[in-house]
Amino acid sequence: MAQTRDKACSAFDQFVTTYSAKYPKATDGVTPPPPTVEPRASDASVAPPPVRDEVVQLEKLNQLRTRGLVTDAEYGEKRKAILDRL
Repeated sequence: MAQTRDKACSAFDQFVTTYSAKYPKATDGVTPPPPTVEPRASDASVAPPPVRDEVVQLEKLNQLRTRGLVTDAEYGEKRKAILDRL
């Protein structure tokens, strides 16, 4: 068993060149393993920024007001309290 991918690819190439002429059926349809794709450092920075807890709270508070479960006065007080924490 090869210890690294490079050694495995080298052994594969050697197998094909050594046995393809004498045993064509043994190497017909045999393909090397696909190359590995290394993750780029820039891929990690593509992730969206985390949503702040205050944003989620404001959205929920607005939903409560829209449904009529919170009065406009209560909404204003809670909204101000959330924004003061920023």
